[in-house]
Amino acid sequence: MGLGVNPNMVKASEWLPDLFGDANFDDVAVMDSCTQGLFAFYNDCMRRVMEFELKLPAACKLSKTDMASSLDDGAPLPSYCSGLLKALKKINKRSLRSGQTLLLERLTHVATGFTSLRAAKEIFKPLAECYPFERQAMDARRNFTRMLGDAIYEIRFGEEFMPPGQAEWDDDREDPFPGEPDEQDEVYQMLDALMSIESREPIEPISKLINFMEEEQITPEFKQENHGHFWGIHETRPYMTLRSRRAYLNFHYGDKTQAVEELEDLLYLNPMDNQANRYLLANAYITTQNWDGLENLLTEMPEESMFDACSRSLLIYAKQGDSPAAKAEKARLKSLNKHCAKMLTGQMKVKDAQPEMYSPGSKEEVATYMTFGGKQAWLSVEGSLFWLRR
Repeated sequence: MGLGVNPNMVKASEWLPDLFGDANFDDVAVMDSCTQGLFAFYNDCMRRVMEFELKLPAACKLSKTDMASSLDDGAPLPSYCSGLLKALKKINKRSLRSGQTLLLERLTHVATGFTSLRAAKEIFKPLAECYPFERQAMDARRNFTRMLGDAIYEIRFGEEFMPPGQAEWDDDREDPFPGEPDEQDEVYQMLDALMSIESREPIEPISKLINFMEEEQITPEFKQENHGHFWGIHETRPYMTLRSRRAYLNFHYGDKTQAVEELEDLLYLNPMDNQANRYLLANAYITTQNWDGLENLLTEMPEESMFDACSRSLLIYAKQGDSPAAKAEKARLKSLNKHCAKMLTGQMKVKDAQPEMYSPGSKEEVATYMTFGGKQAWLSVEGSLFWLRR
């Protein structure tokens, strides 16, 4: 699976020694059998990479009660991550864009944390007394498959990071709007215009385009057959991008309830969430006071991020007020991003432009969170911004 992250083909002669070392096969038949079995498994891994059927082996567990045994030398999870790291070293970082490099570094960082108990304590350092390294490690393990999927998509197949809601069109893929070249140019010019308008006006024409796609190709039967790895099908990406944009516009300028329904459906189609729809959905749940929906989302898709900490802080504060648990979550939020509280409460100016990418703990991370409706979420919970600033 580590080789599947690499955008370039790696010759078998470069990775076979990592598996067999200096082993000598006296029996040619045994060697042939091993080689055939190995390449059959390799081909199956590459198929799963291409179809986004990503799942760690069932044996790669991280026990809450006996984490030391799960991370013991030779245990499944450390072995898996050690192999992954060996393969990731074969990626030529100089050929990557900055956003791809960031994803690769995050994946490498977390995988390193699962190679031993000592490494886990070093990588997943306690953020606060109520948030020990064991809890961080468990959160990272639950989020590991999605992190691997994000790295595979962006490094192997993705383009440069784009602002939320913008379309990605690739002329080498099957065109969702067939026609003569001049006609196609007009269509894409219209799309570019629609995707850049910040108002409710584009909702209706975007809906017509989505309806056209659903009549021609993205039928209910197609969705039922392909849900779970929708983003891995190139032809569905314009459709998914348009729907994500419609949800964004509905959240900011239209019907938030419709935005919730759309975002829930997008996560059903693409549980790996390569579009980061979960962040807008979390804030849509908050602004519509759907606390059960938010709690389920945070349970199913936990992560060690400022986005997650903001949602959890609001969830606990809305239910418990200024409780010890709320204070602890607020402390975790401020430890993850020191700019967050000041930017949300207006003590620090926020640039109008949406950053194309961000790093954890940066001002750009907060600006991106606000693009996903973060400020509206805090404003919707009475007293939360005063509580955050205090």
